[in-house]
This record gives sequence, C-alpha cells and structure tokens, in this order.
Amino acid sequence: MGLKNTKIYEILAKMVVQNLIKKQDKGRATPTNYKAFSPSFPNVTTL
Repeated sequence: MGLKNTKIYEILAKMVVQNLIKKQDKGRATPTNYKAFSPSFPNVTTL
C-alpha cells in the first residue's frame, strides 16, 4: 500500500506543480507561496 500511496502523491505533486505554473503565468503564484504550501502537501484537502 505504501508504494501505491507514493504513486498517488507523485501524481498529485505533478498536478499541483502544473497548477502553480499556470497561476505563475497569470502572476498569482510566487515561489514563497509554493514554499508555504509545500509543508502541508500531504493534506489532500489543501488542493
């Protein structure tokens, strides 16, 4: 189960990063926003 969970988080991480890049293009997201978000990443509700 651990490996499957890791795979899910990898996919979520890619989605989150792509989402942040899209927001960055619009000038909303900043590297500091990303750093602030990273520690709470395992909490899926933050997505």
